[in-house]
Amino acid sequence: SAVVREALGIALYRAGDLRGALPELQAYRRLSGTDDQNHLLADCLRAAGREADRALELARTLADDPSAEPDRRAEAAIVAAAVHCDAGRPQRAESLLRPFLDGPDGASMPQEATVRLL
Repeated sequence: SAVVREALGIALYRAGDLRGALPELQAYRRLSGTDDQNHLLADCLRAAGREADRALELARTLADDPSAEPDRRAEAAIVAAAVHCDAGRPQRAESLLRPFLDGPDGASMPQEATVRLL
């Protein structure tokens, strides 16, 4: 079931087993048809050092979705920014985070998410 795959993927991710979390989170996404864990999926891909373009696409899909939970959007922006930093593009990373700090997205951002962005 999607819920079980999601729970296992999150547990593995939080335990630091990103390699094990990746297939579980991919299965969750496929079964559920939702993008709400894209930030974790993208971070798993980024940490593995592969598919940077795919990681960026997954993170941006969630970060740019105004209907998604603000904290997940912020986490997705952080992962997308990390992908850009890994590729030597710090200005692009900053431009992704800036709307969450200074722009309209920042006004609706929970304090915990804002702290993570700093």
